[in-house]
Amino acid sequence: MKNLSTRYIFVYGSLMQGFRNPWSAHLHNHSRFISKGSVQGLIYDIKGYPGLVESADPSHRVQGELYLMSSLSFLKDFDKYEECNMKYPQRSQFTRDIIDVKIYGGRTFQAWTYFYNRHLNEKMLISSGKYTRYFVR
Repeated sequence: MKNLSTRYIFVYGSLMQGFRNPWSAHLHNHSRFISKGSVQGLIYDIKGYPGLVESADPSHRVQGELYLMSSLSFLKDFDKYEECNMKYPQRSQFTRDIIDVKIYGGRTFQAWTYFYNRHLNEKMLISSGKYTRYFVR
Protein backbone atom coordinates (compact mmCIF):
# COMPACT_ATOMS: atom_id res chain seq x y z
CA MET A 1 0.00 0.00 0.00
CA LYS A 2 1.30 3.45 -0.91
CA ASN A 3 2.05 5.90 1.87
CA LEU A 4 0.68 9.17 0.45
CA SER A 5 1.90 11.12 3.47
CA THR A 6 5.55 10.24 2.90
CA ARG A 7 7.90 13.21 2.89
CA TYR A 8 10.59 11.32 0.98
CA ILE A 9 11.37 12.32 -2.58
CA PHE A 10 13.56 10.50 -5.09
CA VAL A 11 15.35 12.61 -7.70
CA TYR A 12 17.33 11.32 -10.68
CA GLY A 13 18.23 14.39 -12.74
CA SER A 14 19.06 18.07 -12.36
CA LEU A 15 17.84 18.20 -8.73
CA MET A 16 20.68 15.93 -7.58
CA GLN A 17 23.79 17.09 -5.75
CA GLY A 18 26.31 18.84 -7.96
CA PHE A 19 23.77 20.50 -10.25
CA ARG A 20 23.70 24.27 -9.94
CA ASN A 21 20.20 25.64 -10.49
CA PRO A 22 17.57 27.37 -8.34
CA TRP A 23 15.40 24.25 -8.03
CA SER A 24 18.27 22.07 -6.90
CA ALA A 25 19.13 24.71 -4.29
CA HIS A 26 15.47 24.82 -3.21
CA LEU A 27 15.46 21.05 -2.66
CA HIS A 28 18.73 21.06 -0.76
CA ASN A 29 17.69 24.02 1.43
CA HIS A 30 14.39 22.41 2.45
CA SER A 31 15.26 18.75 2.77
CA ARG A 32 17.84 16.37 4.16
CA PHE A 33 19.88 14.07 1.95
CA ILE A 34 19.33 10.45 3.00
CA SER A 35 21.29 8.34 0.53
CA LYS A 36 22.01 7.48 -3.03
CA GLY A 37 19.69 4.78 -4.26
CA SER A 38 17.84 3.30 -7.20
CA VAL A 39 14.33 2.57 -8.45
CA GLN A 40 12.95 0.06 -10.93
CA GLY A 41 12.49 1.76 -14.28
CA LEU A 42 14.16 3.16 -17.38
CA ILE A 43 15.51 6.65 -17.96
CA TYR A 44 15.47 8.54 -21.25
CA ASP A 45 17.02 11.76 -22.51
CA ILE A 46 14.14 14.17 -23.12
CA LYS A 47 15.87 17.01 -24.99
CA GLY A 48 18.52 17.70 -22.36
CA TYR A 49 16.81 16.48 -19.21
CA PRO A 50 15.88 12.99 -17.99
CA GLY A 51 12.54 11.23 -17.94
CA LEU A 52 11.82 8.15 -15.83
CA VAL A 53 9.37 5.54 -17.14
CA GLU A 54 8.12 2.40 -15.44
CA SER A 55 9.50 -1.01 -16.35
CA ALA A 56 8.23 -4.46 -15.44
CA ASP A 57 11.80 -5.81 -15.51
CA PRO A 58 13.41 -5.69 -12.03
CA SER A 59 16.86 -5.58 -13.62
CA HIS A 60 16.09 -2.13 -15.05
CA ARG A 61 17.36 0.31 -12.42
CA VAL A 62 17.60 4.10 -12.39
CA GLN A 63 20.12 5.70 -10.05
CA GLY A 64 19.37 8.82 -8.05
CA GLU A 65 19.15 10.34 -4.59
CA LEU A 66 16.67 10.08 -1.74
CA TYR A 67 15.76 13.15 0.34
CA LEU A 68 13.47 13.80 3.30
CA MET A 69 11.54 17.04 2.67
CA SER A 70 10.84 19.32 5.61
CA SER A 71 7.20 19.56 4.49
CA LEU A 72 4.88 17.94 1.94
CA SER A 73 4.00 21.46 0.75
CA PHE A 74 7.24 21.51 -1.24
CA LEU A 75 5.73 18.96 -3.64
CA LYS A 76 3.61 21.77 -5.13
CA ASP A 77 6.79 23.71 -5.86
CA PHE A 78 8.38 20.72 -7.57
CA ASP A 79 5.14 20.04 -9.48
CA LYS A 80 5.61 23.45 -11.13
CA TYR A 81 9.23 22.68 -11.99
CA GLU A 82 8.31 19.27 -13.43
CA GLU A 83 5.24 20.62 -15.28
CA CYS A 84 3.07 18.21 -13.31
CA ASN A 85 -0.64 18.95 -12.93
CA MET A 86 -2.11 16.40 -10.52
CA LYS A 87 -5.69 17.45 -11.35
CA TYR A 88 -5.19 16.97 -15.10
CA PRO A 89 -2.40 14.41 -15.53
CA GLN A 90 -3.19 13.91 -19.23
CA ARG A 91 -2.01 17.51 -19.80
CA SER A 92 1.19 17.07 -17.81
CA GLN A 93 4.66 16.39 -19.10
CA PHE A 94 5.38 14.51 -15.86
CA THR A 95 3.18 12.79 -13.30
CA ARG A 96 4.03 12.31 -9.64
CA ASP A 97 3.62 8.99 -7.83
CA ILE A 98 5.05 6.87 -5.02
CA ILE A 99 7.82 4.41 -5.86
CA ASP A 100 9.98 2.02 -3.86
CA VAL A 101 13.53 3.31 -3.52
CA LYS A 102 16.30 0.90 -2.57
CA ILE A 103 19.17 2.73 -0.92
CA TYR A 104 22.72 1.48 -0.62
CA GLY A 105 22.76 -1.02 2.20
CA GLY A 106 19.51 -2.61 1.04
CA ARG A 107 16.84 -0.68 2.96
CA THR A 108 13.72 0.32 0.98
CA PHE A 109 11.75 3.56 1.31
CA GLN A 110 8.55 4.76 -0.32
CA ALA A 111 9.14 8.13 -1.95
CA TRP A 112 7.54 10.55 -4.37
CA THR A 113 9.10 10.81 -7.81
CA TYR A 114 8.21 12.11 -11.26
CA PHE A 115 7.46 9.91 -14.27
CA TYR A 116 7.67 11.07 -17.86
CA ASN A 117 4.13 11.25 -19.26
CA ARG A 118 4.62 11.68 -23.02
CA HIS A 119 5.42 9.43 -25.96
CA LEU A 120 8.99 8.21 -26.12
CA ASN A 121 9.05 8.32 -29.93
CA GLU A 122 12.73 8.95 -30.67
CA LYS A 123 13.98 9.59 -27.16
CA MET A 124 17.37 8.11 -26.32
CA LEU A 125 17.54 5.47 -23.60
CA ILE A 126 20.22 6.17 -20.99
CA SER A 127 21.24 2.54 -20.71
CA SER A 128 23.46 3.02 -17.64
CA GLY A 129 20.45 4.24 -15.63
CA LYS A 130 22.63 7.13 -14.40
CA TYR A 131 21.85 10.61 -15.64
CA THR A 132 25.07 11.99 -14.12
CA ARG A 133 27.15 9.68 -16.33
CA TYR A 134 25.21 10.70 -19.41
CA PHE A 135 24.98 14.44 -18.80
CA VAL A 136 28.16 16.49 -18.42
CA ARG A 137 27.40 19.33 -16.01
